[in-house]
Amino acid sequence: MKSKLETNVHKGESYIPLRNINNYKKIKTMVNYNSITVDSPGTSRRPISRVITNENITLRDFETGETIFLAITGNSDISITLPSPRNGLNFTFINTLSPSGTGDAVITSGKGNDNIVSHSIGGTSVAATATISFTGKPHETKVLTLVDADGTSLTFEVDDDSDGVVGSNIALVPGGSAAAAMATELIAEINGEATLAITASSASSTSVLLTMDEAGTAGNTTITSDFTNSTVPAAFTGGSDGGNNLLADNVTVEAASIGGEWLEFMADENFWYCRVTKSANSSITMQG
Repeated sequence: MKSKLETNVHKGESYIPLRNINNYKKIKTMVNYNSITVDSPGTSRRPISRVITNENITLRDFETGETIFLAITGNSDISITLPSPRNGLNFTFINTLSPSGTGDAVITSGKGNDNIVSHSIGGTSVAATATISFTGKPHETKVLTLVDADGTSLTFEVDDDSDGVVGSNIALVPGGSAAAAMATELIAEINGEATLAITASSASSTSVLLTMDEAGTAGNTTITSDFTNSTVPAAFTGGSDGGNNLLADNVTVEAASIGGEWLEFMADENFWYCRVTKSANSSITMQG
C-alpha cells in the first residue's frame, strides 16, 4: 500500500508532493525532508532549497521563498527563468563559490514579455542639472518656471522696476542690466525658496548651475522660460537612477559580480525586481 505522503527527487531539485491533502486533516506538523519544509494542509506555497552548479534553473511560483545556492564555475552562461510576476513571489540566490569561469547568469521571464528591473552592484544615482547663461538682464516681466523632482513648480519673474509681479511669481530684482547681476540674483532667489528642491550655484560670473536636490531620473523635468538675453535649456538632464534600470524581459548578471553576493528576486503584479546585494538583509526598492 502506498504511503499517503510520497516523495520525488529530481535532478538538481527536491520536492514533496502531497496527494489528496484535504483528506488528511491529521497532518498538523511541518514535514522536513532534504532541507525542504512543507507546510501543513491548505498551504500552496513552500520554502525550498536547491544547490545549482553550472546548470540552468526554472523558478516556479509555488516555491516562493526558495533559496538557491548558486555557483558559476564554468565558461557557459546559465539561464534563470522566472515565472509570471505576481505579488508575493520571491527568491534568493546565494553564491557560495567565487566564479572561476566566464559564465554569466542570464535572467529571463517565463512568458518572454515581462519587464525586469535590475539593481546592479554599486549603482549610484545622479542628480539632474541645468545651466542658464546670461548676456544681460532679461526684459521686464519675462519669466522662468522650474519644477523639482517632487513636482513642485515655481515661477520667477523679472521685476527690476519693482512694480509687482503676476500672482505668486517670485520677483527677480538684479539692480541693473549686467549679466553677472542677473546671475547672482537668480541664485539668491532660487536658494531662498525652501519649497523648491533645487540648488543654484555659480557656474561662472554670468552662468547659473541648477542641481536637483533629489538624485534620479525624476529630476529630468521641463524648464519653461521666455527670458531674453539668455540661454535657457528646455529641461534638466543627466538624472540617473544608477543601478536601477528597467530592462525588456532579460538581464545578464556578470559572474564576476555575483561572487560571494546575494542575488535576490521579488515580484508584484507587473514586474520582476532583481538585485545583486552584499547582504541578505538589503532591501529591494519596488519600482515600475
